[in-house]
Amino acid sequence: MGTENREEEKWGIKNVIGPDEYTEFVDNNAYTNYTAYYNVQSALQFIDEDDSLRFEAEAFLDRLYLPSPNREGILPQDDTFLTLPELDIRRYKESAGKQLILTEFSREEVNERQVLKQADVVMLLYVLPELFDAETAKKNLDYYEARTIHDSSLSKCIHSIVCLRNGEREKGEQFFEEELDIDFDSAPTTSLDGVHAGALGGMWLMVVAGFAGITEKNGVLSFRPLLPSFWEECFFPYVYRGRRLHITIQQNELTGQKVSGEELDIQIGQEKICLKAQVTRKITT
Repeated sequence: MGTENREEEKWGIKNVIGPDEYTEFVDNNAYTNYTAYYNVQSALQFIDEDDSLRFEAEAFLDRLYLPSPNREGILPQDDTFLTLPELDIRRYKESAGKQLILTEFSREEVNERQVLKQADVVMLLYVLPELFDAETAKKNLDYYEARTIHDSSLSKCIHSIVCLRNGEREKGEQFFEEELDIDFDSAPTTSLDGVHAGALGGMWLMVVAGFAGITEKNGVLSFRPLLPSFWEECFFPYVYRGRRLHITIQQNELTGQKVSGEELDIQIGQEKICLKAQVTRKITT
């Protein structure tokens, strides 16, 4: 629910649970506020200029509180997170997925510490990568990952993608391998009742959004590949706005083929190309 902070003349979103399920009922969760802003801003293109709803949407955008990074470059996860005491979570990270911390602390006690179950600010970096520069993204990735247990099967895949976007291939590969182990290690005891569907989706995302480096902005499909050092080739089908594509990536080369649909603009590295049938380009960093 949005409520007004008369002191700052800004609207806040209060009493929410963001992506991090170990931090409950907080005010101005950064992920929630920024994605709310993005959704309303995106809706404006479908609202007529003279529609009263447009005035309300623009007023919301003008007044919504969007937290900004502090002097150290860290974006507050919510209004109070950075003021909470820290906890050495190394032992709990080693048992990621088992929620060991909840056998030793109550949920209320966990809620009162800088402890995350899964990606939160890092999820924001994944969903809206254009919000912050590379240096700020790296600072926040490092800060929050050190406080994340990864007790959710949806966490390491997002960290892998953000690492790869930052050019941190080794860390991205490590998170990729650890995400695979959730259901595909030699003793997948967590899968006795079935596999983790969300984690399977995360594996696909790590390949497409991570190693292939696919993002989209203003109708342009962009590729910034960074394959694992031990992969020779990666290929997959991809459907984008009615176009069926086939993408093949090698360590130093990308081939994009349009199988069906209208031509489209794509970007490989810094080069923008109109894909009419098939293109092959060298990968430059």
